[in-house]
Amino acid sequence: MKYPQRHFWALVLSLVLWGFSFPALKIALRSNSPVTIIAYRYGFVFLIVLPYFLWRHRKDMSVLIRNKALFVLGVSNWAGSILQFAGLQMTSSIKSAVLTQTTVVAVPLLALFLLGERLDWAKVIAIVLSLAGAVMLSTNLDFSRLGDASSFAGDGLTVVAAVFWAIFIVYTRKLTQRLDVFWLIWANTIITFLLSLVTAVATDQLAIDRTGLGLSLFLAMFCTIIPLALYNYSLKVVDATSSAIIGPLETVSAVFLSVLFLGERFSSVGIAGSLLVVASVYLVDRPRGPYQGGGQR
Repeated sequence: MKYPQRHFWALVLSLVLWGFSFPALKIALRSNSPVTIIAYRYGFVFLIVLPYFLWRHRKDMSVLIRNKALFVLGVSNWAGSILQFAGLQMTSSIKSAVLTQTTVVAVPLLALFLLGERLDWAKVIAIVLSLAGAVMLSTNLDFSRLGDASSFAGDGLTVVAAVFWAIFIVYTRKLTQRLDVFWLIWANTIITFLLSLVTAVATDQLAIDRTGLGLSLFLAMFCTIIPLALYNYSLKVVDATSSAIIGPLETVSAVFLSVLFLGERFSSVGIAGSLLVVASVYLVDRPRGPYQGGGQR
């Protein structure tokens, strides 16, 4: 059954906005460490969200204590972020964006066991198209450099980060069914910020330059708070598997922005890969009768 358009397009917009994070991080990490950027990014998120919390929810902190799954959400977000940032220093912005889409496979498997979500034929085809598009975007169908060991460490860290993102997606879907969107953002913010701050202090990596500070603020607002709110809102009805299948839209966004701001190449093969990703979006949201509530089909 087709999803309400406002939820589906909220998901699409969140993925497009997250695409901005790859070129922004690539620039910020030229002169700052991953630990530093994540600490300041979530420090800004904390400062921006804190006034709303004090105004509306300061008496409801027990929500965090009662829902231990929120801690899983925060820890998986922190681990995914720190590993992705570290990997991004050792691989290209485009390749990092594509390898992150390992979640396209990991999420359906986790969702099957943890949420009982099932795959229909359209989703299976969409997964194949999405992965094919991601490979085309990543390699330009030139596999001669796959034996290059120089980026293996960065690629490996990015894949492990993708597994943590898969856990993050599945738990987000699970929690949106019973909690307000704000609590998912707040839990992410507090846990990720505290873990990042402790790591930065312990490793003496709190120093940041002006570029890193400005990009951390940009990442906080436009690549964290806004897309997270849209994403959490969408997962109230869109199932975790579908959100992962069209996840490579983030890659398409990252590729176009990396070409624009970093001068990375985008060929006709990349365009074809982008079209395959768009086709997977249609299969996920194809018309199949009126929406009747719920996220699973």
